[in-house]
Amino acid sequence: MEIEHTRLGSFADDTRLWKNVFNVVSHDQLQRDLNTVYGWAKQNNMCFNEEKFERIQYGPPNFETKYQTANGGEITCKPSIKDLGVTFENNLSFQSHINNTIAKGNKIGGWCLRTFKKRTTEVMLTLLKQLVVPQLEYASVIWSPTDQRSINKLESVQRMFTSKFSCFLTFDEVLQRPICTIDYQERMRSLKIYSL
Repeated sequence: MEIEHTRLGSFADDTRLWKNVFNVVSHDQLQRDLNTVYGWAKQNNMCFNEEKFERIQYGPPNFETKYQTANGGEITCKPSIKDLGVTFENNLSFQSHINNTIAKGNKIGGWCLRTFKKRTTEVMLTLLKQLVVPQLEYASVIWSPTDQRSINKLESVQRMFTSKFSCFLTFDEVLQRPICTIDYQERMRSLKIYSL
């Protein structure tokens, strides 16, 4: 298969083609390379699921762009797509992905606190490192936020979870329940963990 004008990437059963499209010529080059992929699939008795075809365009369009599937249908342009677990938006803000990551981190943290009654440092630190933090750090080199608001929201997941360690709790006579009395920075130092 000779792809001349675009870049092609594959992982498992996912295939991606990408190219800078800035005029009609580059648009036609991308469509020709798509047609090459369709031809290769036909020669190798392979069938693409055209219902799963998706297209995303980064930046404002210079002109109307349309791309066709092998059967002549149009590949729908979407505002965001999910690729290997990361949601890419057409403005590359990753805000949707960051919000989903925070929700997943809170969900798994809540599940840990409901499921495990022990709040000892050993148990809680294992849960934090093995279940919560991996949710928050997956592919973070791609989507890592630069705005302080998003950073604080991500940090709040670990902040909340570390406040439940029994070694940081003191029973409050007024509230009649244990509360965390140790500052978050001090908790991280004590546990030898890093800020997200």
